Amino acid sequence: MPGYDIRRFVGLSQREADEFTCGICLQIFREPTVVPCCRHTYCRECISRWLANTNTCPNDRRGLIASQLYDPQRLVTNLLAKLHIQCHFYAQGCDAVLELQCLDSHADSCPCNPCRQCPDCGLRMAERMDAAPDYEIPVPPLVSHNCVNSLKRLNETLAEEMSQLKREILKLKTEIKTLKDRRNEFNASDTLSDHISEVLSSARNRICYPEITYCSVSSTQRLKAINKSKEAILTYDSYEQITHFLSQQFNTSSSGDTTGHKWHTIAQSVHCGEALIATENGWIDLRFGQLRIAIFRAAGAL
Repeated sequence: MPGYDIRRFVGLSQREADEFTCGICLQIFREPTVVPCCRHTYCRECISRWLANTNTCPNDRRGLIASQLYDPQRLVTNLLAKLHIQCHFYAQGCDAVLELQCLDSHADSCPCNPCRQCPDCGLRMAERMDAAPDYEIPVPPLVSHNCVNSLKRLNETLAEEMSQLKREILKLKTEIKTLKDRRNEFNASDTLSDHISEVLSSARNRICYPEITYCSVSSTQRLKAINKSKEAILTYDSYEQITHFLSQQFNTSSSGDTTGHKWHTIAQSVHCGEALIATENGWIDLRFGQLRIAIFRAAGAL
């Protein structure tokens, strides 16, 4: 808004009026702002409105943009703050004259302010009216303040805000739970991946020293199981890939099997326990470090 009405100031000298008058609204500065080219001072809103329509200084017409504006020296603001001015509600009967720096704080408790704080409930007695934002014109009389009704309205407003906050909190909790579940899934996936890498690393370190813990297959099939297991361990990085490769190798037509039985494979850590397999059709159980590979033959598909 433009500057303060110069007529409201008490004891203002002509020199002070000349020094603290805005060159645009011709009133006493409100939020003074300095332009860099000529160092003239204007009300912040006045110069902002000016620059909204033109990019030149209102005094010397040099180029000027809003980002170049700066605050005046502290001495200027201190002198301005010490000027004496009538209350905002002088037209409503308030005869208070106070320093400009105390004007707004006085207005909150001024007995002539229809929007003042109630001394009993602490709420404003009415909403500030848009028709008189600076209180420099008479304000129409408003409905008398009722503390009980005002507190009821405040309580209803706070209850609605609290309900809204609870809904937002519940939504955030749901989102946090979803994120935690996803994090746990990722952590479990990372842990399993690290475990498999550790087992396969151990197997590769012991690739030349396989242990046969059980064998009921021919010597040819035993040798094939050892060699193909070594190939799988050196080639693949997951249990699924290893078992798929070995099953393919043992279920080819070149295996010489004419019984119609199908070969199956298990690859797992030796710490997972023994697989519950009982078959008379052929079974070999190998260990490479921490990796266990079981190749067995059973009728039909599992």
